[in-house]
Amino acid sequence: MFAAFANAIPVSVELEAPAQTRPKVVEQLRQLHSDADQIPTVDAVAAVSRDGDLLVSLVRLGPAGPVTVPIRVESFDASKAEARTLVADAPWAANTLDGPNAIMPAVAQVPVTDGALTIQLLPYSVVHLRVPWST
Repeated sequence: MFAAFANAIPVSVELEAPAQTRPKVVEQLRQLHSDADQIPTVDAVAAVSRDGDLLVSLVRLGPAGPVTVPIRVESFDASKAEARTLVADAPWAANTLDGPNAIMPAVAQVPVTDGALTIQLLPYSVVHLRVPWST
């Protein structure tokens, strides 16, 4: 899913997302944010691919319902973006030999209207967006 980020040029992301109380069940999060009671609900990274497409990866960092994220892409003359989503019921969910397809990417087309699109991030999800330079 993330191979497109190889050799891509990073671009800045301005992210506004609500904060949430740090979960108590994931020890690594307590260690990582040991001096903060609040953590962001969403994190993001973006880059421009070698072919000029905008790549955006969003991670939903918590269990408390979906979060809607508006994304501005004015510089890209696209009418739609491709979204690949991985989602599970728990952050430690994984594919195994007994369940090799427990977590599979779901692919969807997201409309881009007036230089913007909206993504809904479910708990414990990762969404990879590809916005073409033009369509």
